[in-house]
Amino acid sequence: SQGIWLWNGHSCIQIKENNNVPFSDLTEDGNHQIWAAGYKNLCVLQKQGQNITVSNVEGFSDKDARALCATPNGSVWVGTLNSGLF
Repeated sequence: SQGIWLWNGHSCIQIKENNNVPFSDLTEDGNHQIWAAGYKNLCVLQKQGQNITVSNVEGFSDKDARALCATPNGSVWVGTLNSGLF
């Protein structure tokens, strides 16, 4: 795969993956933030004006995040391989 691409109304721009690690799942929370799960990586993508920021979520640098589920109340559940559910 070639990462995550964003359509900005007239063209696509690539959002680079952290440390070239591919993402295994994406979800959007109630604040319209995109959560991306991957091997030893969980991050949140936020639009700020014309820019996209990518922030790593602390505590996941040693976990293999595999599945994400956004709930109606705004929480995001993270399923991992061999590390449980967060």
